[in-house]
Amino acid sequence: MDFARGEFEKALGPRKAEELLGRVNNITSSGFYMLRNVDPNQIIPFTSKEHPQTVALILSQLRAGTIRRQ
Repeated sequence: MDFARGEFEKALGPRKAEELLGRVNNITSSGFYMLRNVDPNQIIPFTSKEHPQTVALILSQLRAGTIRRQ
């Protein structure tokens, strides 16, 4: 996260970088947290027509052990 913070500060300035990282932290501590306990088979139907980047974001929130077992 320190690397990202530094790059965002260079590109956006300290205030905007902090605002952006604050929003990212809110996302990771909100509804995405519940995905860690969801069966991946339940998620597949909802993601089949999503953009690949959206699917990647969702998959990044699943527990690695859960995905490996599938």
